[in-house]
Amino acid sequence: MYFFSVHQRVCIWNWTDESESPECQVDLSPKYGCQNQLLFNPFDNTQLVSNSITGDVNGHIKFYDGNLKLINVYNEFSLDPIRSISFSKEKPSISDLRYPKDCTLDAKPFIIRNFVLSTTHATAVHVNAQINVPQTLLKEHVEPLETVACHPKQPLVAMGSHSGTIKVWDYEHKKAVCSRVFQPHKQIQCITYDPQGFYLAVGFASGALQIVDACTLQSDGKEGLHYSQDSITHLTFSQDSSYLAAAVSRTVTLLRRCKEGTQEVWKYQGRHHSHYKPIQDLLFGVDLDSSQPRLLSLGMDRWLVEYDLQNSGEDGLLILSSERIEQSAVPTCMVWYPPLTPEHFLLTGIFLMWHSSDPKREIS
Repeated sequence: MYFFSVHQRVCIWNWTDESESPECQVDLSPKYGCQNQLLFNPFDNTQLVSNSITGDVNGHIKFYDGNLKLINVYNEFSLDPIRSISFSKEKPSISDLRYPKDCTLDAKPFIIRNFVLSTTHATAVHVNAQINVPQTLLKEHVEPLETVACHPKQPLVAMGSHSGTIKVWDYEHKKAVCSRVFQPHKQIQCITYDPQGFYLAVGFASGALQIVDACTLQSDGKEGLHYSQDSITHLTFSQDSSYLAAAVSRTVTLLRRCKEGTQEVWKYQGRHHSHYKPIQDLLFGVDLDSSQPRLLSLGMDRWLVEYDLQNSGEDGLLILSSERIEQSAVPTCMVWYPPLTPEHFLLTGIFLMWHSSDPKREIS
């Protein structure tokens, strides 16, 4: 067991006894700089080295010899700040001619073991030392998860975070299926699958919107849609996947899926500033008489608004009806009641304020 003191003293302890003093210790000269990594020689436990392999905040990996002279640098991997490095126990093949040259004047073959490194952004990367090829082993969310969505037909759940990462997880086989880091837009705010499971819509805090393939998380090469500078808070598809609606603060924006030649594209259909307080929920339904899609929004202003999809266009998203559904309670969400009867019912969640106790949520 070992540790560093404030004054850069390396102490080695025998952790198997209760001695209060280290087995040995050494004070390090300030000329070596701050030492923050230690590594024992795996074949000789009497040899200990500090900061011999170094990874920096620029994502670069530097190798030094015993005299602290630079002999090689890996700076082409475009990595995040490096947190740790670990080398394989398998000895490299000295006879292999594929090893790169070091950066000394002699340009000798730079023979090292393969290694794995981790970064501050929750990434683990394996580096093949012979051909200088990095392979990402693990990419996790480095910032809080903001949204999740379940696939409508498969045992998959997609998770999006403010780091711009979406990861799709197979919850039956307990494994990751695919992932993607979105650039330049980050801070994923909401995601949703269409009812057929073909598309995944991604809304960002920047107001950007991307519609990607649900299987690969890849888009058609376009940079996406951008109709607002405010954060997208809600996304919802119609039951036939022909419409996509997005809520941004007090405004609803509508897109429609159309064909252009052999390609399917999403076209802007209009928007409406329909609430004077933030939208709490956004929901598609189906008209019982015509089987056409219905779109409703529920605001913190206590208004339930339905939109006229059939007569709306690029000139604007028209309102079909609006109704104030509460007088004092604040609605928080809504959902269709299961179609157990010939009629359709809409359930809403409300937030009640009590004078003598804490706020209380109820379903009405």
